[in-house]
Amino acid sequence: MARYLDIVLPERFVLETLTEQGNWLEYGIYFAKDWKRFDDGSYGWGGFGWSPTYIRCVAHHGDHFEHVDGTGRHFRYRIRALPAAE
Repeated sequence: MARYLDIVLPERFVLETLTEQGNWLEYGIYFAKDWKRFDDGSYGWGGFGWSPTYIRCVAHHGDHFEHVDGTGRHFRYRIRALPAAE
């Protein structure tokens, strides 16, 4: 059984995180095909030799979800679908 919850990754999307000031900050623009789902249910993106990005969904809240990082801190993320790339 997966430790983390499923999320929907549109073909092309922007990942945003909620700041302490209550604003949504763009974290990055991604393609779903570049993400990998791991056995624990987390999603990982290794992109371009940079530090990997992980999504570990622990709760859904309508238009956003709760993510837990590797140290146990919780963050609010949302995914917005973008038009397909030209």
